[in-house]
Amino acid sequence: MPSSPDSVTEKGSTFPRVPSASEELSQFRRPSLPRASNRPTTGPPAALRAPRQHQAVNQILRTLPRNSLNYRGNLGNAANRCANIPESQSTCLFIVNLPPDCTPARLLGAVPRGVGKVWALSISPPTAQHRTAAAKLTFWDRRATDRFLAIVAEGRFAVPGSHRPRVMMNRYRAPSQPASGASRVLELAGPHAVVNERYLAAFFRRAFRYDLDGVAVLYRSRWFTRLQFRFASYRCQAAFARKAIERAQRGEPIAGVQLTEDERLLWSEVAVYWGRDPCE
Repeated sequence: MPSSPDSVTEKGSTFPRVPSASEELSQFRRPSLPRASNRPTTGPPAALRAPRQHQAVNQILRTLPRNSLNYRGNLGNAANRCANIPESQSTCLFIVNLPPDCTPARLLGAVPRGVGKVWALSISPPTAQHRTAAAKLTFWDRRATDRFLAIVAEGRFAVPGSHRPRVMMNRYRAPSQPASGASRVLELAGPHAVVNERYLAAFFRRAFRYDLDGVAVLYRSRWFTRLQFRFASYRCQAAFARKAIERAQRGEPIAGVQLTEDERLLWSEVAVYWGRDPCE
């Protein structure tokens, strides 16, 4: 009796035929897709489509400003969230094509005088995908932002060591700040033992993170010094420095800082003032 496709006869006995490896694998192959000409042209059933009102909401959400997905700050703090304002009112800019080793001093030094106060500056170093640095620059108010954009449009903004930087509005939007005498610049006057760059840099470093635009000695006598600290930002830098100084003046505790009794006495003789932003 001849063997059937599904059996094998051996020595008068019939056994089920063992499928080959290729036959086994063929059972797990993905079915081929229909040719383009045979594919259905109709959309999904109405029950599976997103309601029109949901589509409209999604379209609106895609156009709203938002924080970067790379943001690592505290979004629970309202000051850290993107402002729900038109782009025409935002003061926040994004700058690309900066030198790989760009510093706050180099970037801020390229901002022409008379533009306006800087609220905040942060620089992102190069990555595997981007060989140049980038920066988020936020001015104090929209008028300063417009003045800077006009200078960029005239081709008068250039950072040493880079190709022509590209400046655009940042998708993170920040509102104008109220007019005030505060700035990213602090001036301190007091005993040499406290009012010197080395001591103050260490004091600030223990209290908060910061970047510097520069430090300058404005006056020096036998016992006292007047020193200017130009931070890269008012927000979270000069503002925090002022609070730490005022707590030290009053002899109050400062997170991360331990002062000796002698230091407390010296701090009580220190005066602090807001300085003028060089970008004004």
